[in-house]
Amino acid sequence: MEPHTPPAGNSPYLLDERSVPSFRRTFGRHLVRAREVRVAVARIRLSGVDLGREEVEGLRRLQVLTVAVNAQALSLEAEALARDPERRANLLLIRELAGEGRLEIRAAPLGGWSPDFSVFSQEGGPAALLVGPHWFQRPFPYRGPALASLHGPAAAARMTKRFQELWAEAHDVAGAVLGVLERTEARHPEPRKVGSPRAP
Repeated sequence: MEPHTPPAGNSPYLLDERSVPSFRRTFGRHLVRAREVRVAVARIRLSGVDLGREEVEGLRRLQVLTVAVNAQALSLEAEALARDPERRANLLLIRELAGEGRLEIRAAPLGGWSPDFSVFSQEGGPAALLVGPHWFQRPFPYRGPALASLHGPAAAARMTKRFQELWAEAHDVAGAVLGVLERTEARHPEPRKVGSPRAP
């Protein structure tokens, strides 16, 4: 696959499941420059979360809006991540962001939107809007195409207002999610490294 170069300026840019850079890489590139991110997804999938610690270092606020949170499904996904040494770090990072208050989660069971979208804001305000299926892994689970698009500050500002309208009508579920993550971590403590001193 040949890399696709985004157009100069703020022209919309189309991505699909074959795009290089990928949706995940595009999301990460804007995340690392953002100070606030607003994400609206139909369902929270812990198994699909892929955040690098360096990507969220400068992030002050991450607002995640979803239609509903299924505690049982969330717990099962958290258990699976906790047992996977390669993906456990994602679970711990989510728990840390929630515990620090930087991650806020609300559910809007009476709301709705289509498709998923994320708004990235920098110091100067809304900077970019990413619209489309928020699926980070490859290959995509369907045969495709999986279309998404990247837009500039004007579209980002417009969708920030729409997000805030949805957010105001939603209810806080961050505490419930954090509770699931903390209980899961307690059941699966991080393995002690070989050669490290035992706790007294």
